[in-house]
Amino acid sequence: MTSFYSVNNQTMIDLCLQAYGTTDLLVKFCNDNNIHSINYIPPVPQLFVYDESLVTDQKVNSYVFVTANTVMSSGDHYFSPESGSGYFGSENGGSFFVTE
Repeated sequence: MTSFYSVNNQTMIDLCLQAYGTTDLLVKFCNDNNIHSINYIPPVPQLFVYDESLVTDQKVNSYVFVTANTVMSSGDHYFSPESGSGYFGSENGGSFFVTE
């Protein structure tokens, strides 16, 4: 089993997606962590465990999560990665640009 800590305002669905890359294992994830409701909001930080052999999204370890909606000078909205650099995707899915 592998473990990670929750961050502020994560739901059980968020945490299951973070661990497994799918919600198909939500019941298993809750049972493995002794959580009795999918509506549970954990305190920060709370340690969670998951079975790494069941992970369906192998990009979890190096994936840059989108954390903000940025308005560019052109008025277009772009989603910003958490690191502040990399690929930015437009809100309508039409264009991308790269920052350094």
